[in-house]
Amino acid sequence: MKEYEEFFIRSPEYFREFVERERVTLSLFEKLCKFSNRVLKIPAPTFLKKKLDTPIWLGDIKVSSSEVFSLAIFSFLLSLFIFLPLSFLDFPSTLILLIFPPFILYNVLSYPHFYSEVLRIRAGNESVSVVLYMVTYLSFTPVYESAIAYTASRCHGPLGNDLKRVMWNVLSGKYPTMKQALAAYSKKWTLWNEEFVETLSTLQLVEITPSEEGRNEILKVATERMMTGNYKKMEEYADSLRTPVTLLMFFGIMLPLMGLVMFPLISIFLTGLVNPLYVGIGYIIILPFFLWWFLHRLISKRPGVYSHSEKLEEVAVKRYIEIKKLKLPILPLGILLGFLIMMPGLLYYVELFSYHHFIYS
Repeated sequence: MKEYEEFFIRSPEYFREFVERERVTLSLFEKLCKFSNRVLKIPAPTFLKKKLDTPIWLGDIKVSSSEVFSLAIFSFLLSLFIFLPLSFLDFPSTLILLIFPPFILYNVLSYPHFYSEVLRIRAGNESVSVVLYMVTYLSFTPVYESAIAYTASRCHGPLGNDLKRVMWNVLSGKYPTMKQALAAYSKKWTLWNEEFVETLSTLQLVEITPSEEGRNEILKVATERMMTGNYKKMEEYADSLRTPVTLLMFFGIMLPLMGLVMFPLISIFLTGLVNPLYVGIGYIIILPFFLWWFLHRLISKRPGVYSHSEKLEEVAVKRYIEIKKLKLPILPLGILLGFLIMMPGLLYYVELFSYHHFIYS
């Protein structure tokens, strides 16, 4: 392989530091799983273990299925302990508050599958960048191993991180050749994006093709195959949006409008049984929360032409707004502005609640 500093290829120390840092870095979900496993340590049932093991492996989540199950039971019991006393206030409180423990249980158990799906979609998005970087490098220097190193130095998504691990596996001697190191990840990449694996295999032909015309034709075929595969995935995603969009329109538009028409009529015939506080909580907190949750899960799986922004390692996150010589923190400023915007609505509902309490007291 050529010198690593040439053609903007990172040094071996960069790949070693990345692998070591990634090995010890845990996400919030992983930390909670390990903490819950120390507290409860409940083994996952066999049927659930089979459903969790594959998403955990595909998502590179550094936990076991038993740790995920322990977090699910621990969070369910904790939320039940918090919401159960409040649910005894009255019947509507019972219906509202007892929804949250099963909802939390479902989210914890489904998180590995959801995260692996999001990671698969982001890998599909990044596959275009990976192929374009490799095609760009191979068009000037037809050395496949150097193209992998160059691409691993430039990409920082799921595929780019896997390529960094591939580079370190070769440099550390775990695998003698680049092809063997890539083969170790090809099974996971095939489940993520089969066209990407086929494109990588096609690009290997560049090294053994003597003529420049033949190499250019291989690069063109590889690029077109990758673009066509992503375009088909975007079409499939668009077709699958019909039912979710219908549900979103019903719960986000039709249901609030029907409620605004029906609740005044219901309050006339059932005087004293309809509490405006619960109506306000349902419309202001519960319904927007579930719509946000549903929309977040839907948009997170958008493939293809939707490109996720990459935070390059050299770029620091901006935490302050600079106005001349004055530095204002972004997070507190955003919270303050949001509170000021919500203030008229909050005051209105406080006045409405006081008026209702005065009438029925």
